[in-house]
Amino acid sequence: MPASCSRFRRCLQVFAVLQWVFSFLALAQVCLAVLLLALLGPAWTLGVLYLVWLYGDRGTPQAGGRRSAWVRNWAVWRHFRDYFPISLVKTAELDPSHNYLFGFHPHGVLVIGAFSNFCTEATGFSRTFPGLCPHLLMLPCWFHLPLFRDYIMCSGLVSSAKASAAYLLSRPGGGQVAVLAVGGPLEALEAKPGALSLRIRNQKGFVKLALEHGRGPDPGAPDPAAQPGAGGRTARAVRGEAHGAVRRAQRALWDPGRPAPRPHLGALPPPTSFLLDASVTGEGGIGIKGPFLALVLFCLLFTSLWPFSVLYFAWLFLDRHTPNQGGRRCEWTRNWTVWKHLRDYHPIKLVKTVELPPDRNYVFVSHPHGIMCIGSSCNFATEGTGFSRQFPGIHPSLAVLNLLFYFPVFRDYLMLFGELPAGWEGVPSGLG
Repeated sequence: MPASCSRFRRCLQVFAVLQWVFSFLALAQVCLAVLLLALLGPAWTLGVLYLVWLYGDRGTPQAGGRRSAWVRNWAVWRHFRDYFPISLVKTAELDPSHNYLFGFHPHGVLVIGAFSNFCTEATGFSRTFPGLCPHLLMLPCWFHLPLFRDYIMCSGLVSSAKASAAYLLSRPGGGQVAVLAVGGPLEALEAKPGALSLRIRNQKGFVKLALEHGRGPDPGAPDPAAQPGAGGRTARAVRGEAHGAVRRAQRALWDPGRPAPRPHLGALPPPTSFLLDASVTGEGGIGIKGPFLALVLFCLLFTSLWPFSVLYFAWLFLDRHTPNQGGRRCEWTRNWTVWKHLRDYHPIKLVKTVELPPDRNYVFVSHPHGIMCIGSSCNFATEGTGFSRQFPGIHPSLAVLNLLFYFPVFRDYLMLFGELPAGWEGVPSGLG
């Protein structure tokens, strides 16, 4: 029973982290889609009323926000805390009659430590520092996104504009804490275990702001994305698991960009050359998000376009076996020009080292897997490297996770490239 309970708690912790990562990476897009669908459907009046209210409320993120104690005390944040785990250690008394500016370092990739300590009550900030209300400063652009802005303000997030921090530090009566991740987004690109890098030479305005309001900046808590290994400080320490799912995602986001003319965004894999023979090596990948397309299709059920969704689901039921029966490839999609640009970005090459008779079936093994299999996708799911020209008469079918074919619309998109489920039914169909 204890082992079973431990596994259950671990599942809850993983779910808590996944929902937070989803909120960080995709919730803003989902909120925009929901508002757009509302404006295009029968609920358009609610959408218009919200936009009118949004215009009148536009100054709230710079005026202390709109925090919700209920959201900050959600049980999911305690599971989120226990996943790493994260702890808050009090090393000094803070007078609640003053306002404070906390300098949080290092920034990390996802600012997990700052969020857990200052945007939730998982580590008991209000119990540890009674009378103080923390506000984590966030890039102003996030507060221009409808619905999403209201959700993040519930946790105490406010705009990182100078006027926003000045508002908190100038409040009469004290008790306000503005928390700033000092290094900013550029420092996030340098986050890695075992090293600390602080970008502050051209970012010292927060010190001047604190002094103008009669306070000096106070130290904050380390973030797990850049926490040193053994021997790191224990006070205000946030420790991350070396092989956790979030840590692996952070590693994927580390790599700094390369200069123009080939800029590299942090969320993309680093530009790397691949020398490829019949089997392909590659890392990373870019694709349409299956859950997002499924959500859009579901939302259409509540608009005037609901007949299209109903017809699609009926057709989907009849077409459910197609992925395991060879799929439905489309040469036009495989020959899109965008795949040539994807090939040139890394670059990716396919080198023919042996003749393959087209009257046989083959199983190619691609190694290493990489994070998102860009090498395999570019060579076998597209004509970016000219597979059909080098191996005429052979039709490649890339085997991917079965789970991806349960997402409506997205499954059809995958099949256009000749992709099949990697199960015991899908692979034999590709060899038949």
